[in-house]
Amino acid sequence: MCKIGYRNDQFRLQKAVKWNLGSEIEVADVEVFAISKALFIGLQKPDFDELYIFVDSQAAIKKLQKNYIQTEKIEKARKVAEALQKLGKKVVIRWTPSHCNIFGNEMADLFAKRGLEMKKSYEAYTSLSYIRHKMRKEDQINWEKDWYQAQQHQGKGLGKLYQKITQDSMRFGRKPNILKMPRKTQSAYIQLKTGIRYMKTYS
Repeated sequence: MCKIGYRNDQFRLQKAVKWNLGSEIEVADVEVFAISKALFIGLQKPDFDELYIFVDSQAAIKKLQKNYIQTEKIEKARKVAEALQKLGKKVVIRWTPSHCNIFGNEMADLFAKRGLEMKKSYEAYTSLSYIRHKMRKEDQINWEKDWYQAQQHQGKGLGKLYQKITQDSMRFGRKPNILKMPRKTQSAYIQLKTGIRYMKTYS
């Protein structure tokens, strides 16, 4: 669900626009879509000096940064923002915490829920992030399947001691979580112990 809300200085909702983007899209991509729409609406009627867009998704803001991989939706949002800036408009996109009784955010969430009852928008699309998420999930399912199949074949190649230690306690995941320390430190430790991969810095 995607939503945009407007309000005046008296904290009264002036306008709300909503879309049902379907289920094949990640939350951050929905937020990018909403930001792009808010920018475009501003460009259509630029009777203001400053445009503030508040978003409760830090991931969406990160997607709009220059060093992030470009997609059609992200590039569109950037171009509209640049067009507004060329008109002398100040554009500010800021993060706002959710579920903290902030008027604008609470109203946006309310209209987002109502938007779920709407017909799926013609602008709905399958996002790249959604495809990646599905691929990772499918990959993990196949990984677990291969593991249990290997166990059924007398654990060939797994090692008896390894099987004994991990029996009934195996947790499947793409990133290691075997030590009580940050993942970055875990990765460095594993690289040092195994001699696999290089380290960017030395101390």
